[in-house]
Amino acid sequence: MMLDDQGVTEEWIVRVEGREYGPANIETLREWKAEGRLLPANEARRADVDLWTTAAEIPGLFSVPPPLPVDRDEFQLRCRGLGEVFRKTWQIYRKGFLQFFSFSLVQAVPWFFLQLTLPSLDLASQTAAKLEAVRPSTFSLSMLVLFGLLWPVFLGGIQLTSIDVLNRRKPRLGNLFRRSLNLWPRMAGLSLLVYGSYFIWSAVPLVVAFDLVLSEPSTLALLLAASLLTLQVYMTARLWINFMFWQQTASLGQTSGLAALRESKALARSRRNEPWFDRPLYRGAIIFSIWLIAAFFISTAVQLPFVVVQLQGVGTFAEMQTTLQHLLSSGTPPPLLLGAYIASAVAQAAIRPLLGIAFVVLYLDSKLELPSHVEPIVRAGEGDAVR
Repeated sequence: MMLDDQGVTEEWIVRVEGREYGPANIETLREWKAEGRLLPANEARRADVDLWTTAAEIPGLFSVPPPLPVDRDEFQLRCRGLGEVFRKTWQIYRKGFLQFFSFSLVQAVPWFFLQLTLPSLDLASQTAAKLEAVRPSTFSLSMLVLFGLLWPVFLGGIQLTSIDVLNRRKPRLGNLFRRSLNLWPRMAGLSLLVYGSYFIWSAVPLVVAFDLVLSEPSTLALLLAASLLTLQVYMTARLWINFMFWQQTASLGQTSGLAALRESKALARSRRNEPWFDRPLYRGAIIFSIWLIAAFFISTAVQLPFVVVQLQGVGTFAEMQTTLQHLLSSGTPPPLLLGAYIASAVAQAAIRPLLGIAFVVLYLDSKLELPSHVEPIVRAGEGDAVR
């Protein structure tokens, strides 16, 4: 039993989804933790002190490595506006650009060769028999496997580099790769769970809906297909909310499996009593939308000059369509098209870390919103390489 300096049993009040529970002693809190009702990110305070912190800070409740401080002047946590999120994201990106770009290349290179070597299909002219005969090469399959194996390294590297920059430590590439490899089992397992859930709730309803429409084009079939597509949109949105911070809770919060997903869900749904633009859920949706639009326009702008040069001399829309189809269906892309692919891959590798960094900033803002005299913490530092 935990006693304070006066020999009195410490009791705590916790806040879960806006509701307060307690006072409860450490044994009761441990029971709630074992049942999954209490997570490290939940707010908590001693019953006799009106000072909220998190359940992770209750001594003896969650076994975690010693925390690393983050300079409060460097990272102002409370009520950070979106403009501040973007500013801090750019500062982190600029200071660790070489490391971020290196981790992006880890997954960008196999993905580039995978796209380059996949068999092209002309769906307008291929028969079903010919389509069935098309098979990806062994090299393409090996690039796909390599991409899948390296993706968790990329995810962990972005998180760890961001934390090193925030802690004003020089992010050394070799050390970052070693720590990212230590994170690989956890990140790989959660990647399978998260992306597998997206695939099931996105691809399966879509395939069934198209099968209903194509096989039985009736009013009932159309209604069923529309219902399935509505369910698909709803479930994908719910999954995105629940999985919003899974990369950060796994790599920075050092939680695994369902515990990481529960903490991610709790953080995404926190601050419900605040204006919508101060809630992590809406901020995350805005950040992701802006990044997606920016990535599309940057990729298009990089490839456009190559395509324009390739289409010189084409006079009609039909000729342009024929030329593009010939370029896409050719076994070996011409030099200009290959240059467009390379330029696009480099541009995507350069901008992809920005999304991960922004969510690290948002994660810290959501998780570590403490009073000004309480020192915020970030785990997963250099001295506690994740095992």
